[in-house]
Amino acid sequence: NQESGKDTEVSGRESVVVTMPTSSEPEAGFDPAYGWGAGEHVHEPLIQSTLLTTTEELEIGKDLATDYSVSGDGLIWTVKIRDDVKFTDGEKLTARDVAFTYNNCAENSTVNDFTMLDEAVAVDNTTVEFHMNKPFSIWPYTMAIVGIVPEHAYDESYGQNPIGSGRYIMKQWDKGQQVIFEANPDYYGEKAKIKKVTVLFMDEDAALA
Repeated sequence: NQESGKDTEVSGRESVVVTMPTSSEPEAGFDPAYGWGAGEHVHEPLIQSTLLTTTEELEIGKDLATDYSVSGDGLIWTVKIRDDVKFTDGEKLTARDVAFTYNNCAENSTVNDFTMLDEAVAVDNTTVEFHMNKPFSIWPYTMAIVGIVPEHAYDESYGQNPIGSGRYIMKQWDKGQQVIFEANPDYYGEKAKIKKVTVLFMDEDAALA
């Protein structure tokens, strides 16, 4: 989190270890459709980028998006995205990936409500439209928590070996024990102050010990 980043900058540490309860380990892996990167408690999915962000003041900031607007009737949100973003496999991230991610979440999500979304459409490489079933004024907050996945590299095992464009890469996942994230050297945004994050999954008594 941001506070840990500040602490690390002061102390000069390049890696941190975080303990989380075993219930926090994502059973389905690191896939936005099933929890990681699309749950309300996750404001940055680390591995994936999001269109928007929420600031500490709970205001809306931009990540992949360069601009966004909504039609007068509230039924179409139009988002322009950066054209300089690549996934960690080297493939370019386009509006098709954004549309695919949201349509997949709308069809399969088990953790978030996407019933207000009729369809996401890639208008061109850098423009995506969200066609809504009904006006939904807080849609930007949804756009701040959904991690974008690569259409070309997405299948049923994606959650086990996630590819994203976020500030971290998942380097190792020992199920039931730990997950290790390392800073993405090709990240387009501000470089991560913490180079390595290890999350240990353990119950509270063990964590305190």
